[in-house]
Amino acid sequence: PIIVRDVMLGPFRDYSGGIYEHPRVRVHVDDGRSFVRRSGDQYDVIQASLVDTWAATAAGAYTLTENSLYTSEAFGEYLDHLTDEGYLTIIRCVFDGLRLVSLAKQACEARALDPARHLAIVRHDRVATFLLKKTPFTPADVARLERITHDLGFTILYAPGIEPPLVIQEPEEMQRTRTSAADYRRLILAPHLEPFYDSYPIDVRPTTDDRPFFFHTTRLRDQFQVAFGRSMLFGNGLSALLTLMGISGVLVVLFIIGPLVIGGDRPEPGWSGWLVYFAALGAGFMLLEVALL
Repeated sequence: PIIVRDVMLGPFRDYSGGIYEHPRVRVHVDDGRSFVRRSGDQYDVIQASLVDTWAATAAGAYTLTENSLYTSEAFGEYLDHLTDEGYLTIIRCVFDGLRLVSLAKQACEARALDPARHLAIVRHDRVATFLLKKTPFTPADVARLERITHDLGFTILYAPGIEPPLVIQEPEEMQRTRTSAADYRRLILAPHLEPFYDSYPIDVRPTTDDRPFFFHTTRLRDQFQVAFGRSMLFGNGLSALLTLMGISGVLVVLFIIGPLVIGGDRPEPGWSGWLVYFAALGAGFMLLEVALL
């Protein structure tokens, strides 16, 4: 409501051309997926443009928070609510958008559609626009996409029948994780997905409603490699939590266990067992509390 009332109908009214007040515009304040699921209409465009932020994810806050916008079931619902010529378009950073392709492939294959004919990826700098069309891209669609991207100075990473760009400059995040913008094309055209997923440096398997952790892409074996470093600030929020746990452990040793060991008054025999018991009690309470929240 704040975006609608205090931003788009406030300071940004003139800048946006008053689009929220246009007689043909209806504004609904709702969760996007829930709105689509309840709707009985079909749409020419379903669009989500950079609706997420890395800020909280970098601190570890949202890495293990469910995101129902980006699951294979959600993509199926989006597809089912498109008109025959309709598009699902999502804008994300190039670095973290590859999982969108996995979701699209799973949703398409569940409906006997060939993803390679229904997908297009357009890039500008560090941002990629993901396009999923209900029916296959026609040569006229691709020609129009080429013309528009050329006029805007964008790059087509993938479109049916288009040759890949000769040179792709990679953002720092992709260089650090040994990933590439060319991987969009590789994944779209991959005949078998499991070898790709198993060999890829980060986890880009499709998320589901039972496992909706879209932002958690660091493999378990790599968590401690990125902990205590700058690289944990992009998509490795769980490593940030592991870092905080390590720091907390050091502080516990210094200020709780240390004084017990070197203090003048020695505790009675068997104190270590009680310490472990109450530490487990507190840790168990916090773990259950966080999971239930």
